[in-house]
Amino acid sequence: MTAFLIYAIARGGGGFLLAIRSWQESRNLASAGAHLIADVSAVLFLLGYADVELRAGVGGWWVLLFLFAAIWEVARWWKQLRNYMSESFSTDGEGVGGSGMLVWEVFAVAPPLIAGFFLVFDFLFPNQWAFVAF
Repeated sequence: MTAFLIYAIARGGGGFLLAIRSWQESRNLASAGAHLIADVSAVLFLLGYADVELRAGVGGWWVLLFLFAAIWEVARWWKQLRNYMSESFSTDGEGVGGSGMLVWEVFAVAPPLIAGFFLVFDFLFPNQWAFVAF
């Protein structure tokens, strides 16, 4: 459970930093707030997957949190893909941000969304998924 908790805290910290960066780039409070809500949801997915009491306490809210986070992440990914495809390909080092975001998506976005999916599945079909004890 300790390693899982450390990962959740690191994921939350990284998400918070990205929400701040989003605010600095756009000055759009709604966008930064949505980003922060999606990141808090991701941390809750990780913690809820590992904690039976949290899983039961949140109940049906898992569905709403998962839908919000999934839609937000897909919309953000789609926007990044559009921006990447519209820019000319250059070798001046700007591609590092894109590579970093790919690593973030694979290691920090996908696992919480997968955990969120199984939390929703467990809510809709109780006791049909065996959660691993951490």
